[in-house]
Amino acid sequence: RLFDANRHDREVELDKRLPKAIADEQLLWADVADPDEKELGQIADVFGLDRQTVRNIAQPIGRPRLEHFERYLHVNIVTVENGSDWRPRELDLVVGENHVITVHRGSVAFLDDFAERIGENSDFGRLDAPSFVASLLDWHVGSYFRIVEELGRDVDDLDTQALEAHD
Repeated sequence: RLFDANRHDREVELDKRLPKAIADEQLLWADVADPDEKELGQIADVFGLDRQTVRNIAQPIGRPRLEHFERYLHVNIVTVENGSDWRPRELDLVVGENHVITVHRGSVAFLDDFAERIGENSDFGRLDAPSFVASLLDWHVGSYFRIVEELGRDVDDLDTQALEAHD
């Protein structure tokens, strides 16, 4: 999605000319779910990503990471998806001058919620990429605490069931 400060956000196709065509009051967010090797190669080509970045995205390590490259930062975080198994899920963020790329396997609920909250005609184009990522990570932390509260309620329910079983 290309955010425009004039509230004319729109979906765009990724091609090699796109990063150079982003105006000062625009910000591109490319959210990539379940990429295959070919798609990762296309993203690397469009945004000029280092081979190490592509390798790191393709081979999850299961822990947070921050790497600085000449034209961008690569941040890896771990989020928890609620459900029956409470699985951790990695999210890679590539933060360039006027673009942010998020890459993940499967659905990431907090990203879906964030995108829905933004709507179609936001003023996110006024933000620079680091500010956008700060907003995204703030949303992540908020969702994390909601999941921890839900998990706590599940534990309390199990305690209650265990105590009732002994009566």
